[in-house]
Amino acid sequence: MQTEYFSTNLRRLILEKHTNLSNGAQAIGINRQQLNKYLKGVNQPSVEILKKMASALGVTIDMLLLPPAHRHAQNVNTPPTSDDLNDKFIGNYKQLCSFSQANHEMLRTNCGNYLIYHSSDFLKDHILIGYSQIYQHKHTTYMSTLMNLDREGRSPLLPRLYRYDAIVLMNSGCLHCVRINSLAGPDTDLGLMIFRPKRIASEKHLFGHGLTTGLSEAGTIAHSAVVLEQIHGRALSVFRRHCGLRRSDDNRLTNAVRDHFNLQ
Repeated sequence: MQTEYFSTNLRRLILEKHTNLSNGAQAIGINRQQLNKYLKGVNQPSVEILKKMASALGVTIDMLLLPPAHRHAQNVNTPPTSDDLNDKFIGNYKQLCSFSQANHEMLRTNCGNYLIYHSSDFLKDHILIGYSQIYQHKHTTYMSTLMNLDREGRSPLLPRLYRYDAIVLMNSGCLHCVRINSLAGPDTDLGLMIFRPKRIASEKHLFGHGLTTGLSEAGTIAHSAVVLEQIHGRALSVFRRHCGLRRSDDNRLTNAVRDHFNLQ
């Protein structure tokens, strides 16, 4: 059995999947002392232990033993299965959620009630305004938004009053709002908005951009500049007073919103 690269490969594969070697040893089903012996080359694993390691790490035995060039060539020639991709996606998603939970207090700084402004090419010379609430439940941060879509050309998939919910995650120092909403028919409302977080709690605005499919016309991709503007007052009153379509030259738009949308 070729073991020249085993120790190096084992360490790398464990740390790619686990936060530290102790967690990796536990997942494999060996103690840390035994793992140290493998990593130092003092002991060599049996075939049965190798199979257990490969299974726990989600790799083949060859990936534990082959030199890097052979391993990468094998990866290119062996496409991952759907189970492999699902497991990897779920693992990455859980890691991202765990990171966001660790930044619970930072995310809390951005909780509150907001007017959400969208400026996009498909809106032409109008701004779409909705009402959003960012809140926390247990260790997760959410965003709930209500939009007034009573306009000509509105997608038949969307009701006049459309509510969507999103999960808010912290990644690379920015807030990522991810929504996946079911609609009437085969389509799904998928969207992502990314905001720069507040630097201090007293700031009123979050500035960012959004990306989604254009539901009014199949095959289109809708990019939008987005502003969240913190607001106080009863939700229904705020919604009735502010939300819906507004012309981009409306003098009620604040300077912060106009600047982000590059309005004259």
